[in-house]
Order: sequence, then structure tokens, then C-alpha cells
Amino acid sequence: MNSKLLNVNSIHLQFLSPLLKWRILGLKELREEINYPSHPTVFEKLIRRLERAQVINSFRDPWSNQKFIFLSDAGGRILGAGESHLKVTEETMLHDAKVAQFTRLLINRETFYEAKLEHDLSGNNLTWQPDSILWGKKKGKRFTMAFELELTRKSKSRIREKIRKYLTSTYYDYVLYLFCSENVMRSYQSFILEEFGDEAFKKVLLFWNPSILSRNLDLTQGVGFFKSQEVSFNDIF
Repeated sequence: MNSKLLNVNSIHLQFLSPLLKWRILGLKELREEINYPSHPTVFEKLIRRLERAQVINSFRDPWSNQKFIFLSDAGGRILGAGESHLKVTEETMLHDAKVAQFTRLLINRETFYEAKLEHDLSGNNLTWQPDSILWGKKKGKRFTMAFELELTRKSKSRIREKIRKYLTSTYYDYVLYLFCSENVMRSYQSFILEEFGDEAFKKVLLFWNPSILSRNLDLTQGVGFFKSQEVSFNDIF
């Protein structure tokens, strides 16, 4: 046994339980999830202790310098996480952190009542998983929405394949694509229109948000495209 774990108690481990759902969280977000009663600096000291005990790992977002934490292999085993919870790679950790951050903000809006991230979807018998799935209700009607965060532009073949799957799927009512660049969003918009026509935008929502890579993500910033017209985030959600 790692001798450093002797300084970790069950209450400390309980503080980390939101990472089983969200996988990666910023310090402020984790404090909010557990309603931590003490001062943030006390919480930060606890997090450093858990890092020294190798229960969690962390990284800093190079854009905002925000610290994010996630379970280490040992921490995942202690908390009973499945293998999928442990697959945090250097190549995808920023993307995964922003997916969790954005999905968490969405679920706090009145429109949505449940959300699952990609690592929690393996039991849904889906042929492919989006970055997250959200279930909502608007004007008395329930719906299922896939969420895809595109920090970079994908190849045309990959875009085509994924959009085709969403348009032919009976499981998803909508799919929301989020971009940090308006130019990338417009390129997707033009390509989808060319490949699938106006009908695609009855199901596909495109939004760009300039605050995605900032410390304070604001859902209402930017602009979207849905049902062949420009929309704001509050117009839809």
C-alpha cells in the first residue's frame, strides 16, 4: 500500500465522488459539487494532499491557467471507477475538461434534467457515443440531445460520417455542436448545408462561444445557427 494513503480518510475520498460523474473538474466546480463548507484555500490544501498521495492528478489549462483535477489510476480503483473513468490522456484532457464544464452548466439550466458524459454511456447500446448526452423538456415535450465539442476542425469525411449518423438516428432528437471559433462553425455550416441541405438544421444546432477557453465560461456569449436562422443561446435553451 502507498504509505501516503495513510493521510487520506474516507471523508476526503467522498469529496472526490463527483469525479466519477464528471471525470475532470476545476477546483471551484468540485467545491460547488460537494458544497465544501470551509474556505477555498483549505480546500486547495486538501487537494494538494490528495495529489501527494497519488489519489488524483491535475493539469492546468494553458489558455486560462485554471487547474483541473481527475482521478489517478489508484484513485479510480479506490473509488470503484470503471476502466473508462481512468482513460484521461494528455491529448484529450483539455477537451474532456471543457466538455464536463459546458455540460455541467447546461444541466443547471431549467431546460435539462439529466446528463451523461461519454465515459458513462457504454451501457446504452449505442453504436457510437457523443461527448455527452442531455435529456431535456421544453414546452411539455421531452427530448434527447447529443453534444459535441469541436475545439479543432475535423476532416470533411469525418464530419460527413458523424452528421449522417445523427440525421438517421432515431435515438437523438437533436445534436448540438459547439465551437470556440466562428470561422470553424461557419465552415461546418456551409459543408452541412452543401451535403445534407436545409433539413439537417432541424436537428443540428451549431453554436460558437468565444469564452470556451477562458476561465469564466459564459453560455450566453456567441451566436448559433438552427432551423436555417441565426439564434442566441437563450433563444433555444
